[in-house]
Amino acid sequence: MDLAECTYLDSTFLGTLAGPALKLRKKGGVLQVAGSSRRVLESIRTLGLDRLFECVENVAPYDAADLRPLESGSHKEMTGELLLQAHRSLLECDPRNAPKFQDLVTYLGAEVVPADRREAH
Repeated sequence: MDLAECTYLDSTFLGTLAGPALKLRKKGGVLQVAGSSRRVLESIRTLGLDRLFECVENVAPYDAADLRPLESGSHKEMTGELLLQAHRSLLECDPRNAPKFQDLVTYLGAEVVPADRREAH
């Protein structure tokens, strides 16, 4: 992930990156993060993601043919699910994140209807 143009990343974005990074780690891979500013690196360290991401100078080459568009859906539903999953990933990455995000995860968990249960409602 090339973050050279980013001056600030919030917890939702970093948690969104943590989800795939956790999956990669389980398969023996690692998410490389390149070009991070001092402020972005501090956010990564504060959330304990420096143990999950590999911070490098330059992004590794990739094949654009491997990229896929995001799934479509209701913006409100996608946003709630994204927020919930991103912050759950942050809790999974580092238990020290619990005081920061546990209340949000609990609230969103009660409010967000998972995609696989939407049709039942």
